[in-house]
Amino acid sequence: MLLMPNLVMNKKTINVIELSCLWTIVLLLTTNLLTYGQNCNLPQAKLMLNKIEQLNGANKTIQSIEVADSLLKVLSHKNQDNCPDALWLKYERNFSLEIQMDFLPAIESYHDVIKEAESQELWALTAQSYISLARCYEFLSRAEDCRRHLDLAKKIIDQYSLDQVIGRYSGRFASYHRIFANKDTALILAKQAIKYGNKYKDVRTQIDGHLLMGILAEDEDTSISYFRETAKLFVQVLDYEAAAGMSSNIISRYIASEKYSLAEKELETVYRHINLTDKISKDYYHILSTYYNQKKFLFERKGKIDSAYHYLVKSIEAERKANWAIDQEEVTKSAVAFAIEKEKEKAELLTKKTKYQRIWGTVMSIMALILSLFVYHFFSKRKQIAAQNNIITSRNKELKKAFQNQSVLLSEVHHRVKNNLQLVISLLTLQGNNVKDQDTVKSFEEISNKVRTIALIHEQLYTEGDFEKISVKNYLTVLVENFGQLELEKDQVNFVLD
Repeated sequence: MLLMPNLVMNKKTINVIELSCLWTIVLLLTTNLLTYGQNCNLPQAKLMLNKIEQLNGANKTIQSIEVADSLLKVLSHKNQDNCPDALWLKYERNFSLEIQMDFLPAIESYHDVIKEAESQELWALTAQSYISLARCYEFLSRAEDCRRHLDLAKKIIDQYSLDQVIGRYSGRFASYHRIFANKDTALILAKQAIKYGNKYKDVRTQIDGHLLMGILAEDEDTSISYFRETAKLFVQVLDYEAAAGMSSNIISRYIASEKYSLAEKELETVYRHINLTDKISKDYYHILSTYYNQKKFLFERKGKIDSAYHYLVKSIEAERKANWAIDQEEVTKSAVAFAIEKEKEKAELLTKKTKYQRIWGTVMSIMALILSLFVYHFFSKRKQIAAQNNIITSRNKELKKAFQNQSVLLSEVHHRVKNNLQLVISLLTLQGNNVKDQDTVKSFEEISNKVRTIALIHEQLYTEGDFEKISVKNYLTVLVENFGQLELEKDQVNFVLD
């Protein structure tokens, strides 16, 4: 009981400590989650996604892959590689591989993107990935796989009303019909692709639609009109090589119909587009070789053999450089692949390190939680002890008050007993004084002495305050003194008290 007051704490202090413990737990767990969880607000990824789309539109696929890989490594280190923007980045990277005809890794990655996109209910991305897979299988001449993935895309488009994806689906389905099925259906679908491409300002879809219409059109003027529109769209996305290729297609149509003057005029457009190309690639040299071949043919028609021979030599040289560019591109790809592999090794080491840090952070969080719970339990017990101490103190006060009341009552009882005994002695003395017979008087005195002896014991108990025992010495001393006072002179006795 003497130690309990030391355990009493201020209620406000206990509440502050409990609140502090809870905030410590929340802070530790929140910090751990923020460190290792996903924060999918990725403005950098959005900017880079637009950049990669532009690079793919301009047919600069190696650059787009380099940019995508660099950003995806950063996102992977931050555990953000499955955020929606990151998945769109992976899609665009796959599209770059698709343009390069590198279908196997593109197909594998498209399936990974679809799996994650479906789990996050990103249906536009899922549908477009199925459409891209269909394009890969179309180039590989696998008609059944192409159609199967187009059907999967159409099911999602219809189920979730993805009008913005209908254009791309129509363009790809038109291409499927052009190669494997019905050309009339292909024409209808190509027109639909142009319609939705214009509606949603989707340049890729517009290009696919116009290109297909140019290929499918039987009328020369109609075909050339669509090819020319396709070339304008390629210029819009800064793909001058593809624009030059469209102009070369137009020249081939003019030559086929013996419109040589128009073909010569169109050659100027090809040359202008080639000069705007900002990267020397295999496509550049292929287009340049085609350009020189067409000039050679036109000079032959005019009978200018020397000029024709000159452009034949230039065409052969351009073709040789195209093969050299292919080798250089492969070297570049190898260098990029090597750099990526090195970065992957670093990423794996960092991932392993991050894994250990995560485990350590989790262990520390658990320990902090256990410690916090222990502290919380400790202070809860102290709070309970303090409450019990208050109850005991309150009960002690009540007992003390009751004891004081009992003491007052007992004192009053003793006082009344003492008065009553004294009253009995007085009555016996008065009665003895009225009696003449000495023997009777003596009897009254003996009774009075006996009552006085009882009163003396009561007085000893009352004055000493101990109701279990009295001091024999004090009692006998007072008793002898009283007897001495009561004895008559003729009967006096000398007392020796030891």
